[in-house]
Amino acid sequence: MEGPVKVTTVFELTKKRAAQHTPEMAQEITGIHADIIRQVARKFASAKPSMIYAGYRASKYLHGDLLQRALFLLLSITGNTGKEGGGLTITNLAKDDAVFPFALSNPAAAFRVATLSRWDYVHANMKEHNADAFGEELADEMDKYFQEICLLEQPFIKDPDKIVKDLITESIATLGENISVGRYIRYVVGESNNGQQ
Repeated sequence: MEGPVKVTTVFELTKKRAAQHTPEMAQEITGIHADIIRQVARKFASAKPSMIYAGYRASKYLHGDLLQRALFLLLSITGNTGKEGGGLTITNLAKDDAVFPFALSNPAAAFRVATLSRWDYVHANMKEHNADAFGEELADEMDKYFQEICLLEQPFIKDPDKIVKDLITESIATLGENISVGRYIRYVVGESNNGQQ
């Protein structure tokens, strides 16, 4: 090729593409008034730094990666990547290295995060979604691991044909009282409480 070549930046191309998606277009899709969308966008763009707390759920669903890419795009065009207090976090903590101190200082809150993950798996029919996305074999393998770590889905040690959830349901029917699990400790047969055989 001879002569000058006209080029532009990815940022300029992104701005042109983003301009095609007006707040009015978003209002049609979301039902959120265009003025509110503008107000939130301007507030986010003017805050320095800005961080998006996304949580874990977005990455659990098919095409959740597209949502996360859109979040990263928003952070990029507003200059909020690579800065202390900016960026995208899925731990809902201001710093990535705060996860373990958070879990250790507040086990109840950390347990709630894990509980939400399990709730998602059960109530969003994730085994079926995993089968659609990854195939039956992988979905079965993931489900096997899920069943092993969830108390209510584990076999009752005195009757392996019954799961703990069935035992609780039967006990509620027999006693006429509501029963809930407040907490539990999981041991593997042959494992001591310090993790040694």
